[in-house]
Amino acid sequence: MSGLAQRAPPPSRWRDLGVRCASAAVLIPLVLIDAWVGGFWFAMIAAAIGAIAAREWCRMVFDSDLVQTVIHTAIAVAGVALAVEDRYGAALGLVLAGWAASLVLELARGSRINRWAAVGVPYVALPPLALVVLRQHPEHGLTAVLFLFAVVWSADTAAYFFGRLIGGAKLWPSVSPNKTWAGLIGAMTGAALAGLGTALGAGLPAMLPVVLIAAVLAVVEQGGDLFESALKRAHGVKDAGRLIPGHGGLLDRVDGLVAAAVAAALLGISRGGIDGAAGGLLVW
Repeated sequence: MSGLAQRAPPPSRWRDLGVRCASAAVLIPLVLIDAWVGGFWFAMIAAAIGAIAAREWCRMVFDSDLVQTVIHTAIAVAGVALAVEDRYGAALGLVLAGWAASLVLELARGSRINRWAAVGVPYVALPPLALVVLRQHPEHGLTAVLFLFAVVWSADTAAYFFGRLIGGAKLWPSVSPNKTWAGLIGAMTGAALAGLGTALGAGLPAMLPVVLIAAVLAVVEQGGDLFESALKRAHGVKDAGRLIPGHGGLLDRVDGLVAAAVAAALLGISRGGIDGAAGGLLVW
């Protein structure tokens, strides 16, 4: 060597693209098949999402405390079980009871309840419950879930490519240094196109409202991503877990979906009631 230190090449902006594509190639077909089958098998996937999310959340926030992990996991799984039986009120009541139990436990231990400890139970229990609520609708359930998946996946993909190709101003650099305003615009664009495609494919009567809903859900999806980034940064961890080789935990892959699922269900319920949430989301 000439005495000059060799400079390491800058990391590629596409260094995680291969892992993203590989995980998508495996997971997306499985999720779509499960959504199409519906019923018990879809509820099982929803419950598994809740259980794994509970474990990863408690690993970060409660240092894998056994009692908190049991509370979070049990509420997430039991809530899905009740929703499958159309006992939505009981499911929501159970989430509230589990939420209170988690907070009381921390207070009894003399622990300081921070913002992360305060939102754990609803964060892990409401998204799987929302997925089941949407899928249960006999006429529009499958379309609603496919619409949600298409919007979230398209938003995430478009945000990734817009952000890396265009770059520019950061969205929230102290939380997620890679997210840009260009990525957010890309997410809204990709989601709107995916929503339009789903609406056309399903023969839905009103296109513009569905496109606008898709764009709004994209913003929520990106917010869910930022929320999880803030969670990991606050607790000094790179990944939520080690479930997916090379890509972290489940929450690292569904952080946007969990937020968008709850938003989609709430929007549908506001128009069609809890039994007609899927129709309320899609039919305007």
